[in-house]
Amino acid sequence: MPYPTRSSASSIWELNQISQAILGNDWPSVSVPLEYLVIAGGGAGGSGSSGNGGGGGAGGYRTNYTSAGPVPTPKQSGGGASLESALTITTGTAYTVTVGAGGAGSASNQTAGNGSNSVFSTITSTGGGGGSSETSGTGATGGSGGGGGGPAGPGGPGTTSQGFAGGSDPGGGGGGGAGEAGGTDGPGEGGDGVWSDITGSGTQRTGGGGGRGAASLGYAGGAGGGGDGAGDPPGVAGDGTQLTGSGGGGSRAGLVGGAGGSGVVVLRVPDYVAAQFSGGVAARAYSVSGYNIYEVQQTTTTGETVTFYPNAFLAEYLVVAGGGAGRPILNYAGGGGGAGGVLTSDNTVAIPVTVGQTYPVIVGGGGALASSGSDSQFASVVASGGGVGGIASGTSAGGNGGSGGGGGQFGAFGAVGGFGNTPFRNPSQGNNGGSSVGGSGTRSVGAGGGGAGAIGGDSGASTSGGNGGNGITSSISGSPVTYGGGGGGGADTNPGVAGTGGTGGGGDGAGFSNNATNGTDGLGGGGGGNGGTISGPGQRNGGTGGSGVVIIKIPDTRTATFSGGVTNTLSTAVAGYKIYSVTATSSTNETVTFS
Repeated sequence: MPYPTRSSASSIWELNQISQAILGNDWPSVSVPLEYLVIAGGGAGGSGSSGNGGGGGAGGYRTNYTSAGPVPTPKQSGGGASLESALTITTGTAYTVTVGAGGAGSASNQTAGNGSNSVFSTITSTGGGGGSSETSGTGATGGSGGGGGGPAGPGGPGTTSQGFAGGSDPGGGGGGGAGEAGGTDGPGEGGDGVWSDITGSGTQRTGGGGGRGAASLGYAGGAGGGGDGAGDPPGVAGDGTQLTGSGGGGSRAGLVGGAGGSGVVVLRVPDYVAAQFSGGVAARAYSVSGYNIYEVQQTTTTGETVTFYPNAFLAEYLVVAGGGAGRPILNYAGGGGGAGGVLTSDNTVAIPVTVGQTYPVIVGGGGALASSGSDSQFASVVASGGGVGGIASGTSAGGNGGSGGGGGQFGAFGAVGGFGNTPFRNPSQGNNGGSSVGGSGTRSVGAGGGGAGAIGGDSGASTSGGNGGNGITSSISGSPVTYGGGGGGGADTNPGVAGTGGTGGGGDGAGFSNNATNGTDGLGGGGGGNGGTISGPGQRNGGTGGSGVVIIKIPDTRTATFSGGVTNTLSTAVAGYKIYSVTATSSTNETVTFS
């Protein structure tokens, strides 16, 4: 049925005309109230030269959302300021959104990195100040100030209405928090952060990093994610917690201060409105009655945007990235590939989408030999490719990724597994790879790659490869399927036994008498590690990683239409729903549109 346009509309519209106008993107823009929490990246901890490093300051904290009590600091913004003013946004208008990274830790006599700013529209929160690395030096200015260097260097100032100053101490001063100054709770301790329940549950964020103590003690980081200062032993400063904008802990000479935690941007709008993000945004949704809430966890550039549209409905999802591969023939055994990251609405909530708008859809391929897997994406849900299996020399650690690759080994030389859940996601997308145990002689066995549901297995003492970590099970397709198994570690020299792949498509490692197997396509499994004999014709390649998958489940009153480079199937096995399984995309520019 024809419908009026914005220029020709007059009198009263019929409901079916309004519906058609919305589908035709010709419904007039409206103003919508929006509540926000914008937290910048935390500053890194300093590393003292002859003194002790100060803790990093928390990132700036700005909000106009009224949290419920009882919490220690209800109903306030950062730096003890009152809540900011109410904000309205206009549907159909693009707004800038940026999540600031945490500052990088520094070695002795180098300035600890400030955190980066976070932005929504015209609201900018300032990155936390780095802790001082200089003897009696001043902490850096930031959203909250960095702690002073020991002995007794002054803390850096915070930014008005965002955070507090860093502290001073005979050791390293504590970094300022958004809720109090460094050193408030005790000498050298980081300042506490601020509570908010904007996502539906109370969470404390933006704690300052603890300083390095004068008597080889590590001072505590501030509540809300601040990293602890380094003590002896172990002498390692704690990092600020990711997605809280907290400061890193201060360290001592010769060691690196803790990194600042990344910031976060949380946006809360009425539930008849949905957000559409540009392609470089990773976000999750929360469900609170009457609201759609978005937690923006990562932006790849400072030019990313979010646009809000009416006529929202919920789409359930499973996004599985490509698994990492094992290694080709080497003179020692390699670790198994890490599984591709797995993100699903099964353990969070469905994501709101809007009719008539296009959303990215990408299926990541499995890694070729010696390569990590590729990312998968639906809308703002981005799962990371699994890490490549490690080797036992050079860059020996397993690769980082959705799940980390297992470490390789040669005789006495072992290697650690790669980090999983990299980049950081909440809920987690995967686990670390296992580590290999250095032994004696020439036998070698690799560790297992991490899985979506479990850490990869460590290798035995030169006798058995580590098993791949198990995946997780989802019934989004209508029946239970396990995704994201890590690859098993390889083994060489009789009687070395290779590790088995984790449930969910992980490939088995290569052994003295068996070839490695590939990760399973469509499950994001990691490939098995290389192995066989130390030399000669018995050497065996590792396995390649398995491709990922994207599954989208929507009410059967809605329809998904994909761009031309998308391979997908439709199932109606679950009453009341259409379930689209996307198994391949020909480019990273493919899309889906809902009607």
